[in-house]
Formats: sequence, structure tokens, C-alpha cells
Amino acid sequence: MIYQKVRDKKEIDRINKEINKEIKKDIRKYNSNTIIDTIKAYQGPKVLRRKTSSGAKQIMKLKDDNGNIVTDRNKLLYIVEKFYEALYASRSLESNFPENDARAPPLKHYNTEILPRILPCEVTKALCEMKTDKSPGDDGMTVELFRAGVS
Repeated sequence: MIYQKVRDKKEIDRINKEINKEIKKDIRKYNSNTIIDTIKAYQGPKVLRRKTSSGAKQIMKLKDDNGNIVTDRNKLLYIVEKFYEALYASRSLESNFPENDARAPPLKHYNTEILPRILPCEVTKALCEMKTDKSPGDDGMTVELFRAGVS
């Protein structure tokens, strides 16, 4: 009797192994066919990723203000809506102070400290060390333009 159970278990394990191998083969074959079809249709990798992904990414649960976990779709939408309303309605305290805001016009500083003069060789050295083929800053001036002005 026990021998029969062991033999049955081994047979079940063998069948499960075969089934898993066949499932892997089928999935691999499906993915290969999807890739080939996408390439033949001149579509890009984004289309391929969308075809092979397993469903859309969705938020299934969130915590509300009280710390309770919410799974109801309408309540989830309400929580997200309130979050973004609060996010866009809030003002950063740092932006109220112009010295911390990079977009604010520069303030006049009456500093009694005298800075040393910048030598032309220092400017030339700094320009030589700068990388070329980079996008310009807010002023639209490129490194190449500065180098042409120095030469």
C-alpha cells in the first residue's frame, strides 16, 4: 500500500514537471511570435512592452487621513484627488524668501570685503577645462561661443 503511494507521488511529480516544461515552452513561443509580429509591423519597443506586460498598473489600496486602508475605487479616486489638490494648493515656505529662490532677481549686497581680481589666464584656463558640445544655459551662451570670444 505504501509502495503504491510513493509510486503515485513520483508519477504525479513527473507529470507536473512535464506540464511546467510545456507551459514554459508555450510562453516562450508566444513571446517570440509577439516579438516577430511587432518587428514585422515596424513597431517599437514600447508597443512590444505593452503587448507582453501582464495588465495595467493600478493602485489597489491606499491609506486615508485616518490611517485606514481603503480599497473602494471611488474612495481611492477621492483620496488621490484630495492629495493633488493639497499638493498644488500648498506653497513652499522657502519660496517666500528670495535668497533661497533661484528664480528671484539678485539682491544688492553691500559687502565690505574686497575680492581679488580675476586674472585673464584664470578665465582662459577655466574655458579650456570646460566640456564642449553641451547645451547652453538660460543665457543661451555655449562654451564654444565663449572660447571664440577669448581667441
